[in-house]
Amino acid sequence: MSTSHSAGWSRRSGRLVASAVGAIVFVVGPVGVATAPASAAPSGGGSGWSIEATPNHMEPTGALSSDSCPTTTMCMAVGSDANEPLAKLHDGTIWTDVSPPIPAGATASTLNGVSCPSDMACTAVGSDTSSSGADLPLAEVWGGTAWTVQNTPNPAGATTSSLSSVSCASPAVCVAVGGYTDSSGVSSSFAELRTGTAWTIQATPNPTGTTASSLFDVSCSSGRACMALGNFSDGAVTNATLAEVWNGKTWTIDDPSSTNGQVDAVSCTSATHCIAVGSRGTQLHLPAAFAEVWNGTTWTKQPIPSPPPSLLTTLTSVSCLSATSCTAVGYYGDMAQTFAAFTETWNGTAWTMQTPSNFNLGEVTLYGVSCPSASTCTAVGNAYVNPLVEVPLAEVRTGLAWVVQKLHDPKGVANNSLAAVSCPSATACTAVGERFRSSAKYIALVEVWNGTTWTFQSAPNPSGAIYGALDGLSCPSSTDCTAVGYYYTNGSQNPTAFAEGWNGKTWTVQTTPNPTGADNSSLTGVSCSSSATCTAVGDYVNGSGNYVSLAETWNGTTWTAQSTPNPTGATVSYLTGVSCPSATDCTAVGTYAKSSGRRVALAEAWNGTTWTIESIPNSAGAKSSSLAGVSCPSATACTAVGSYTKISGKSAPLAEMWDGTSWKTQTTPDLRGAGSSGLAGVSCPSTTACSAVGYAGSDVLAERWNGTEWRVQATPDPTGAIMSAFAGVSCPSETACTAAGTATNGSVIDQTLVEAENS
Repeated sequence: MSTSHSAGWSRRSGRLVASAVGAIVFVVGPVGVATAPASAAPSGGGSGWSIEATPNHMEPTGALSSDSCPTTTMCMAVGSDANEPLAKLHDGTIWTDVSPPIPAGATASTLNGVSCPSDMACTAVGSDTSSSGADLPLAEVWGGTAWTVQNTPNPAGATTSSLSSVSCASPAVCVAVGGYTDSSGVSSSFAELRTGTAWTIQATPNPTGTTASSLFDVSCSSGRACMALGNFSDGAVTNATLAEVWNGKTWTIDDPSSTNGQVDAVSCTSATHCIAVGSRGTQLHLPAAFAEVWNGTTWTKQPIPSPPPSLLTTLTSVSCLSATSCTAVGYYGDMAQTFAAFTETWNGTAWTMQTPSNFNLGEVTLYGVSCPSASTCTAVGNAYVNPLVEVPLAEVRTGLAWVVQKLHDPKGVANNSLAAVSCPSATACTAVGERFRSSAKYIALVEVWNGTTWTFQSAPNPSGAIYGALDGLSCPSSTDCTAVGYYYTNGSQNPTAFAEGWNGKTWTVQTTPNPTGADNSSLTGVSCSSSATCTAVGDYVNGSGNYVSLAETWNGTTWTAQSTPNPTGATVSYLTGVSCPSATDCTAVGTYAKSSGRRVALAEAWNGTTWTIESIPNSAGAKSSSLAGVSCPSATACTAVGSYTKISGKSAPLAEMWDGTSWKTQTTPDLRGAGSSGLAGVSCPSTTACSAVGYAGSDVLAERWNGTEWRVQATPDPTGAIMSAFAGVSCPSETACTAAGTATNGSVIDQTLVEAENS
């Protein structure tokens, strides 16, 4: 039998494989239909290709800014994700998404604070952005099953405003605080009071001479006792603390000089006890965490221990059950300028530092904490798994230990891509590739087709791998598959080849040998003529630092490295695809380059004893060429596909045919107007029927060989995809083919793509 074997689009640097599309980032949106390139009228026959729904692994994205836990079995956390409000509900066991609505007419919105006086009543506040670009106050209410937007007034003269915090003494009475800016550019604090369902603006005084002010946090021990903290500036003082007290009727200024610095949070257990936390500037102009206690009359500074070693510290939230039981959370910056979370507990006499989990991922910050009991607290925030990917984070403390909890995946997506597919029958296909996982970067991805739906299969990464990808696949039957690829270990910048085998029940990692002196290695193509006979190809770096071809064979028990020749004078050479109609006949294809850097198509043949190089012609006028995939229905018939670069610098599809004696270049349609194009995989169920797939500009491309000529076929692109490409194809018969690849949506996220043709 014959299956396709594609090099895929590896994330590994330095590859020549499919270099014409090296700048493309692949992905998909919702399934839909688009037309083929207008300049290449489909004429390949058959009923055309149609998109099949494939699953994609999800990853959480966004950040949580506040949480409120009225009981040990109920917490509500809020924040934002991609300019949309984010809310997550914890039932004591798992977190689930309870998506708040975006107000009608708003283009974006975020939630900054939440307060839950009971497990069936929460109020969250923040801001939404109107079509004119102005921010407006936002309040939403959780009634136990869904969120509802409430009308919130805007301060008179405000051009933009936002609510930063809310505290509810009961489900019917809440106080929210924030800040607004008027048409003159002056910023001022404001508060809103909700009684029942109606919100009203409350006047908040400012110290004499104030030029700017805002309130950041509020805590109400009752409906007639609230403390709000923020900052103000005047002609002489900048960033001084603003403290205001609500007595149920009016707001009055507390002594503004009693605290200083950036106040981020306050928690009050009575009218005569509050604790405020934040940060102050040091002599080095770096923030240092502080805490102060209010006794109803004055603020008193409390010493705070700092995590060693730390250059800067800040506390962002605090939760107090009583005057002798408080927990504060925040983050610190170390000598490597990396942020990590830390927590402090107050016993009525002193603060003691605790160590939360820092998720073993990039930078971690905590922004909110809520403690329904002395032994239980929930802290929320975010972690950066890399500089561009932010994920929400929740930690729960039971006793003294903090434990990271998995948050339910929201509507955000993670990168997923398919690099190869193999179908022993029309109702049995397997596709492999890679997917993003926040805790392990990229890991192996396997999906299977049962004739009706695509579903995930679990495939392990090699032990110690922090990154793994599968690039090649061959399945002699539905219960026998071999996949190959490469992985990285922690701290290593060099890839290592690996293989996995499917026995009908589980995938198992197989040990593949590295050639003597190999610095790194990768396998990109594999072909199995039986369950006990497979050949895999790829490349490795030799002792001279050059990329050279690699071939390995599987005898049903172990993998053994084979000696492969490299073209005379080649400084780099890669094998990217292989096809073996029998155990003693294999053809592998790829690319090599000499010192000039010009790429040249490469083909090698295995006769059961040795590998030998075969001469491959270049297309007329080609500056360079490369082959990505090959399919051999017999020992005297092979078709290899790839791309060549024209004098203009654009790439075009390349197809070569082996007749048992020599390779001959075939004419492939010139996709005028498509920009660069190329073929990545091919499958030939017979000598007169081949299907090849790849890309044409930013669209998928499929071509069919009917024994006489290649013709372009109609292939839809997913709705919302900004670019898409096929990486491999498999045709178990002349009337059934499946192509796999990746499409990129408008958020530049890679998603799996599968299309099927049934003539």
